[in-house]
Amino acid sequence: MAQSLKMPPGAEAEPYEPGKLTRFIDPNREPKTNPVTDTTATHHEQALAVTRDESDLPKPMGPKTEEQTRVEEQPLREELNHFERLVSQTVHDVNNKLTIIQTWTSMMHQMVEEIHMDVLTIILGEIDGWCRKLSLLGREFSHEVHTFNNTRPINQSKLTILKNAIGLTFRTYSEYVNNLRTRIFVTGAQIESQKRELESSDLWSDLSEGIQNLKTSIGDMKTILSDFYECLKGHDAEPKLINAYTLLVGRKNMLASLIEQKEGTQYVLPDASRVENLEINPTIHANPNELLRTVENLVINARHAVMPKKGKIIVDVDEVEVAGHGEIPDGTYVAISVEDNGTGMDEATLGKIFTQGFTTRGNQGNGIGLTQVFDFARKNNGCISIITELGKGSTFTIYLPKQPRLTVAASDGKTRE
Repeated sequence: MAQSLKMPPGAEAEPYEPGKLTRFIDPNREPKTNPVTDTTATHHEQALAVTRDESDLPKPMGPKTEEQTRVEEQPLREELNHFERLVSQTVHDVNNKLTIIQTWTSMMHQMVEEIHMDVLTIILGEIDGWCRKLSLLGREFSHEVHTFNNTRPINQSKLTILKNAIGLTFRTYSEYVNNLRTRIFVTGAQIESQKRELESSDLWSDLSEGIQNLKTSIGDMKTILSDFYECLKGHDAEPKLINAYTLLVGRKNMLASLIEQKEGTQYVLPDASRVENLEINPTIHANPNELLRTVENLVINARHAVMPKKGKIIVDVDEVEVAGHGEIPDGTYVAISVEDNGTGMDEATLGKIFTQGFTTRGNQGNGIGLTQVFDFARKNNGCISIITELGKGSTFTIYLPKQPRLTVAASDGKTRE
């Protein structure tokens, strides 16, 4: 049932329990840096303002100051920052899918080794090999853009050269994805051809589930690349009405794959019964692929938080009534939360978590995942709350405006309002 919330988590002026930190964030109200503009007139403008007589033109000035150069580069630098962020986010999202593929490939590899299916063993090994190649190329891809972004001076010609070079690299990246996709579908065909033998060994069901998850993940990866190309053209991914609960229920296996990278971690994922029993119908207006990537990033963040101990991660969706909060308009919101019992955060870390490039994982982190979560909330007129306590864990909750009810299909085939 919908919860009544006068003050969403994180809105209190003081921690509500000793040692517990809360933060409530409205991305749409976060201060934005205004671009610097050059108010200094050019020599030509000065000349026109004084006289048309060339003899009265001001004498050439000396070399440009660092501030003048910075001001002139500002528009190009902003474009390049956007480009670097887009590349880094794309590679990060692809790597999340690679994690899922490698998890399932490893499990399937163990299965086929038990029954000595050498052909499948070889093909699964090739899938793992292409995953590693993609991961390495993606790292080089991001590094190339980051290195260029930190060079000076920059001009339109250099930016064009970089875009062309990245275009060539990205085509290679896409070819690697296609090669990986081919190996996955060959694996599926090989499993199908061995159906009778696999059924006799009770592995048919598990391998069928595995190959379906591989196909779903590679399909997601192709969508990520397609979205990248659209963003390069200036086109944002189209939002639509979706039932957040139903969407996440359909991807339980994908989320479980991300969590199971940490052996022994328990998890609780959304159950379809709550939607089918009309307990909730959390409809939002957002792009489904972006929502999935956002939840995946929160799950991965939680998985790292519970390391090295065996922890617990809970993913949930609910409806929350907001009234008299002040920071956001009154109304019904869909609350998507990811809770862990991991390390928690101190106040200094809490203040930096949405800063691009900030990570607590050293060389193993890239500081992109939570930035994407922040961007998703801002883009969809949402807010984020974080409740955290050192040594006890954290809960991230995204609040998105609830939309009119959608008709959903239940597991028994009947439709429900």
